[in-house]
Amino acid sequence: MESLRALKQVPLFATLPDDTLNLLAHKGVTRSVRKHTVIVSKGDRSTSFYVLLSGAARVYIDDENGREAVLNILGPGDCFGELALLGNIPRSANVIATQPCRLLMLHAETFQDAVLTHPETGMKIIRQLAMRVVELSEEVGSLALLDVYGRLARLIDKESIERDGRHVMPRFTHQELASRIGASREMVTRILRDLVKGEYLDIGDKEIIIRRSLPRGW
Repeated sequence: MESLRALKQVPLFATLPDDTLNLLAHKGVTRSVRKHTVIVSKGDRSTSFYVLLSGAARVYIDDENGREAVLNILGPGDCFGELALLGNIPRSANVIATQPCRLLMLHAETFQDAVLTHPETGMKIIRQLAMRVVELSEEVGSLALLDVYGRLARLIDKESIERDGRHVMPRFTHQELASRIGASREMVTRILRDLVKGEYLDIGDKEIIIRRSLPRGW
């Protein structure tokens, strides 16, 4: 069952017994959305928690002038909306589908029933939210203390994974990278071009290969 397999990949639920996971999977609702669909809007009140089964989505905040800051890029197996599991708390950011997506939605009541049976699940979500606070503090510190190159290098390090003996990261557009670090697209393009010339990066159609450790400064 796809929903059950997806829940087992979510750290919040991974250690729950199969009977509880089966209950959550059966009570969950699968939803398909088109590209550019706004899944969650900042300020909305909702009691739904989401697991992304397929596709990709962007988490962002914006202002009345249309300026946007990207907080995260989500892929299959990622989840969002944890605060909704704790009560009718307003959404803190927008989430939009950047590809056609399939989602598993869980309502707070279903999650709370699981917590009553397995209290350790409640502690897990508290720890997960605490980690989100730590990550947010680091992001704020990065914006305040690092220059554009430092913020871009930090993002590349954060997004890269080791695969087949080399470090790679998804191929984001220059605008996506710029939005995530609070910089202009032109500046990001210049930095990436220099890193490619210096043989630090190889930029392919679907991924960026980190050939060697990035320089400390640019």
